[in-house]
Formats: sequence, structure tokens, C-alpha cells
Amino acid sequence: MKLKIPSWIGTTIGLLSMGMMPALGAEQIKFSYSLLEFSLPVTDLKTYAQEGKISSQLASYKKHLKPEDIAQLRQVLTEKQKLSPVAVSQFLYSEIGESMLKSAGELIQTDSRQNGFYAIRAALILAAADPEGLTLLNTMRYFPSQSIRINTEELFALMNKLSTLNKETNQALSVIDRQSTTEASTEPPVDISKLPELYNKSGPFSWQKKAIAFVDTNRKSLTGSIKTRVIQTDIYLPKSQSSAPVVVISHGLGSDRESFAYLAENLASYGFAVVVPQHPGSDSLQMEALLTGKSQQVFADTELIDRPLDVTFILDQLGTSKK
Repeated sequence: MKLKIPSWIGTTIGLLSMGMMPALGAEQIKFSYSLLEFSLPVTDLKTYAQEGKISSQLASYKKHLKPEDIAQLRQVLTEKQKLSPVAVSQFLYSEIGESMLKSAGELIQTDSRQNGFYAIRAALILAAADPEGLTLLNTMRYFPSQSIRINTEELFALMNKLSTLNKETNQALSVIDRQSTTEASTEPPVDISKLPELYNKSGPFSWQKKAIAFVDTNRKSLTGSIKTRVIQTDIYLPKSQSSAPVVVISHGLGSDRESFAYLAENLASYGFAVVVPQHPGSDSLQMEALLTGKSQQVFADTELIDRPLDVTFILDQLGTSKK
């Protein structure tokens, strides 16, 4: 009797090909389906990655994958991530890293059906320290278990969550699209050809840069206590202009106010006043503290609240000083 391989197994291999499962078992990847169990030798993946040959067992999974996924799988298996073992270790020992590992470990388990938390972390760190570098195949080599088990219940739950999230996202985008189309229809047409090309060359204005430390002595924490927050800020002001439209550039996590200096300079040359704050607690200094072991957090949850408050505080201060 020939067993029919469930389509979810092919979907799981598809997730592998998209890099959603960064560390899987040493010799076999095992899937449980009702009373049946299916497995895929890691050597089959290695042979495919290195030689492009698809074994008969891998071929049985292939038919459940999209053509673009199986084509991408070979690259994903051998693609090297340029990360140092220190950086990988510091991140995986941070609160966010451990939270991610715990969630991944519910899906990616050891041969004894235990959460793969510690196994995944060890494999990633050891693979990053290996001369061959951090690759999916190399990570499998260091996974401390002869096989890996995919928790099917968690897999189904994950797929349902992703499906629901995708539907909700599409619904939200549809509403935004309709609203933007309605608003755009009430606006007069814009001749784009007459607009300045801000990205090609500098504008006609000279500008000056000012560095200001804004001090918020009345910032409230989540517990209601008052804290002081110092926000180092660069302001780019165009010359020969009494007033100017204001643009605020808020840097990304782990970055700083120098990251977008080129953009701020260019906008200032076209007559914009550009405000570039540096958010303490989620900037490059915080990332450096994480990588050197001085902090176990990528950033505190409160930064998601404090960052927009930084912008509001600075604009309020600028408005007050102008008066």
C-alpha cells in the first residue's frame, strides 16, 4: 500500500525554503501525522544543496511545493549569514532572543519531543563560530539530537495564525486603499514633472546644522513614575528663509541620527527644516551595549511608546521657543 504524503508536510518544507525554520535536526527531520510518521534524511538536503540532485524521497515532497520554493531551497540551505558568534550569542541570550527561541522550540523539537529552545541556541552559536560560517546545513550539523521532530499541532496553529493575519492585513489594506482613492479624487491633479527632483542633486539653499540636547524631565513611565529623558537632536536649517516646512526623520532600531544625515542635508538644501532626534534606549549605543554584554535587551518595550513621545516633545519645544 502506498501512503499518501499529507500536503502539510510539503508546506513545512516550503517554510524551510523560505528560511522560516533556521535550525533543524542532525540526521533526520521527522513529521508525525496521526498514527503515521514520515521522515526526510538531512543528507538528501545536503546532496541537493551541493550537487542539485533530488532524491526519490525529497521528490515525493517536491510535488507539494511551489516551483519557486524548491528553486529557492538550494540557495537557502547554503547561504552564509555574516554574523559573529558573539553577536549571535548576545542576541539569543537577550529577552527578545529567548522569547523567539521559546516560540520556535514549540515547533522545532528534539528527538525526545522536548522544546528545542536550548538545542536551537547551541546549534546557531556553534555554527556561527565554525569556519564555514552560519548556514542552514551547518546549523543542522551542530543540532544536539539525532533527529528533529516537527510539532504538527504547533505547525497547524502557526499556519492558521498566518492565514488569519494575512486576511486581516488584506482587509486593512483594502480599507486604506479605498480611503486614499477617495481622498485623492478630491485633490487637484499634480504635475509631477514640475516637482523638484530631490534625490538627484542639491537644492538652491545653503544650510546650517545645530545640535541640541532636549531634556524631558516629566516623562511618565508605565508605572506612572516620572523619569528624565535626554534626546540628542540634530536640526538642519536652510538659510535665507524666514519660515520653512518641517520634516522629522526618526531613525530605526539600532541606528542613530547620523544614519540619515545625507537625507537631512539634501532636504535642507531644498528649503526644509529637518529635525533628526536620536532615541536613547533603542539606538546604536543600546545595540553596542547588547553586543558587548552590558545589556540583555535589544530594547525595552517602553521604547515603542517613548519614541513617538520624543518627536512630540521636540516639536512642542521648538514651537514654544519660536513663540
